[in-house]
Amino acid sequence: MLHHPADIQAQQATIRVIDLGDRDPLTTLVALEKELGDQGIQQITVQFPAAIPATYALRLQRLGYQPTPSDSHHFTKRVHYQRAVRFSITEECNYRCFFCHEEGMEMGRARSRVEDQALFRLLDQLAEKGFDDFTFTGGEPLLQPKKIIACLDYMESIHYLPEITFVSNGLGLTDSLLERLQRYPQTVRFNLSLHSLDGATYQQIVSPKRELRNHELARVRGNLGRLQAAGIAVKLNIVLLKGLNSSPAAIQAILDEALHLGITRVKFLELLLTPKLRHLYRYFYRLETLRESLGDKITLLEKSFRRDLYRYQESELILELQHCTCARGCNTCPVNRATNFTAELRFFPCFLHFEKDVDLQQWSLAEAMEQGDREIQQMAQRYGDNSPILIHDHYLTDQEQFYYYQTSREVGEALDLKWRGDRQKHIVRTRDFVEYYFAQQHGDEEDFSQVHKLYVNSYDHYAREIWQSHTLCPQGSGLITTTFFHESGKKIDNYPAYIAELEDQGSKMVLQLHWSITTYHQALDGAEGAAVSIGYNTESDLCFVRSPLPLSAAARNLQPLREPLPRSIHNALVHSTSLQKS
Repeated sequence: MLHHPADIQAQQATIRVIDLGDRDPLTTLVALEKELGDQGIQQITVQFPAAIPATYALRLQRLGYQPTPSDSHHFTKRVHYQRAVRFSITEECNYRCFFCHEEGMEMGRARSRVEDQALFRLLDQLAEKGFDDFTFTGGEPLLQPKKIIACLDYMESIHYLPEITFVSNGLGLTDSLLERLQRYPQTVRFNLSLHSLDGATYQQIVSPKRELRNHELARVRGNLGRLQAAGIAVKLNIVLLKGLNSSPAAIQAILDEALHLGITRVKFLELLLTPKLRHLYRYFYRLETLRESLGDKITLLEKSFRRDLYRYQESELILELQHCTCARGCNTCPVNRATNFTAELRFFPCFLHFEKDVDLQQWSLAEAMEQGDREIQQMAQRYGDNSPILIHDHYLTDQEQFYYYQTSREVGEALDLKWRGDRQKHIVRTRDFVEYYFAQQHGDEEDFSQVHKLYVNSYDHYAREIWQSHTLCPQGSGLITTTFFHESGKKIDNYPAYIAELEDQGSKMVLQLHWSITTYHQALDGAEGAAVSIGYNTESDLCFVRSPLPLSAAARNLQPLREPLPRSIHNALVHSTSLQKS
């Protein structure tokens, strides 16, 4: 239970936690943080009466709270809360970036237009509520220069002067819009998407199905210079795409260009992977991997929940490594998300569920925001610290129970296809990774009584070390209890060297397996342990299904496992190899 109202003094607030109780106080803490942010609070300290569980402390740190060195019962967070609004002024775009997440607002559907007066009434409400951070997005906002100018003219007429940001590809900048932006009396900035400086790669990203016309990359770079000459700050936005713009040479080219042009901010973002964009998994590249690759070229300036700031070498260039809102979990959405609406005046409370929009011509902004908060609360109850995106952080547990079944790739793919069309199921995670299994040798047999393995996600540069044991149901139902030992979860940065070290010490690597796994949840079931998954071994015909409940094995040609999973895999692969040789 939280002690509320909080003690407030000099833009700082102290929240005293009486006890953790049965309810998750983090949800209350997030709501309270939003309320305090509205009051201008810049720092929050949470005080606990005693030491808290390590898992709870980890969740607090995921929220951006850091333990106070002098007192482990206190956690402190700097609040970066702004009343931010994002106006998707058009669904149209002059590019077709293959990874576009459409701002969560279904850009493929043509929108009707509303009269300017209806839009101005919404601007009145934004002014009344003190929204001080206003972003024009699209589609591509520069395709609507007259509408932008109309908005700016009206804002100035009512003395509503928020900071203005454009998220743009920069191609359509006009002289008249540039001149109008120069006259706006408050800060104007551009977040300019420039995902590559290589012409062929740029085309592959922004326009894979057509030839770029009129040297468009050169025009974008020219417009970047025009913005700077006009005194408008430009930040480069780069969505990391593995294999396209993530190499050290590609990253260095971006940084060198920024230094050459005098740009002081470059933002790197992870690819947002939703079920709709599942096919893009191979392009996912972690911010952490980028940070590690830059090494001592960068110095940490500030660490927050969504964004870490680094200085590049001894220059004025600041690098922002920023997660999208959805990557931080539905629990934290109230303090992370902006207010999103479109030119047809529809409000979108959830970035990933455009079907839950609210008509702002029928409801006031305040009513729409209240309804949106209720939607987000339902999402938080469903997903907790996670969200509907397909990449989740590593998690640890002491023990888990699942039913395991072995089948063929053909049967697995048919089951996968069926589940994708099941409205009661939704994809929550997809992973490609490699596992390295080690075992002690007893004569001609490998000992799998205790499993020692390393696994490496395809988007990571490090491995996780896992120690576990398996207990099988004696009735042969396929139910396996997996117990994880306290050493599990250790991060191994230089895992090739670590593997060599293990082998020098007598541990034999008996399996090296590549997996592709898709995980589903039943509707309204947000517990990680309740997931059902299908895993394919990419080097063979092997497929394994894991479920928290028994499946109708015979009907689906699924064979319940009657021995530990590593031994089943080992025996199946050895048998497959023997058949191939014969």
